[in-house]
Amino acid sequence: MNLDNITIYLSTNCVDITPLNDLTDFNKNFVRDLYRDEPFPIFEHSIYHLLSYLIFDYKLFTASSVSWRGVVALKEDAVVFFTPLVLEEDSFLKFINKLSDFATNYKIKIQNVSAYWVHKHEKIIKSWKIENRSREEAVYDVKLLHDLPGKDFSKLRNTKNRLLRSNVLTFKTISENNKNHLKIILQKWQKTQGYKYSKDKTDKEIFMCTKFVKFLEGEPDSVIANIGYIKDAPVSYCLMHKALSDDNWWTIYSIKGLNQHKDGGTRGVSDATYINCIERANKKGALFLNDGELGIENGSREHKLRFKPCMFLKSFDIVIS
Repeated sequence: MNLDNITIYLSTNCVDITPLNDLTDFNKNFVRDLYRDEPFPIFEHSIYHLLSYLIFDYKLFTASSVSWRGVVALKEDAVVFFTPLVLEEDSFLKFINKLSDFATNYKIKIQNVSAYWVHKHEKIIKSWKIENRSREEAVYDVKLLHDLPGKDFSKLRNTKNRLLRSNVLTFKTISENNKNHLKIILQKWQKTQGYKYSKDKTDKEIFMCTKFVKFLEGEPDSVIANIGYIKDAPVSYCLMHKALSDDNWWTIYSIKGLNQHKDGGTRGVSDATYINCIERANKKGALFLNDGELGIENGSREHKLRFKPCMFLKSFDIVIS
């Protein structure tokens, strides 16, 4: 069975599907509507995530029926429903069960759902497997980190003074002229820090970063994309976006820093890049900043905890077959 069979099956079962490839007003409104009742924007509830990271591996479609709406992501061995808005639970359950019987060679999942979604739909997911996707998404208080008060933040204040206020580390907006510097940073980061992680995602992250350059051109009020330099050497970058569903929330989507002299960097570059992100988010009026999963790697966890998260969010995958 190929992907065309799946799209034909969806179309013949009263589902309207349309390719999701571009950052159009229709697509933004469609994705925003999926999260209209969610109390908090979790990290991956974002059209920027869909059109930069997820689209690297999947073909994406908006899908609508009388019982549900959502984004469907397809690849050779998987059908993924990306946080569907369920309008009629019994009909949605019947649809999923029929699809499972039809697409027997595919893994079928409902992906990136919040704790709120899981609780709301306990009735229909009780026979499926619930997997933790993220046990701890770190959320920061923007005003607190803009002010950096007290002894708990003394090291961060010192880093801010040493690298940012002294203009040792400066930032430029990512553009067609300097986007090749992203690849330099990512490749160096992979050799010095990224090797600790289970997968080398350099190619995927380069693709994602390139997409964000395009987003920035059309969404200057909702996207921030910067490269940090020491003299002329690119040493860090940060990609951020505003949450579609809540203007008070922004997300640090991807951030990397080179903290070693041999890479052209220096001690504290990562911290200083975070502080730069926080200051820019503060200027945009953000109250909260989601930094995604704390992760299992000790260095990453300790680094994020240094910024004293004010909240932790959870997300899950629902495995159907």
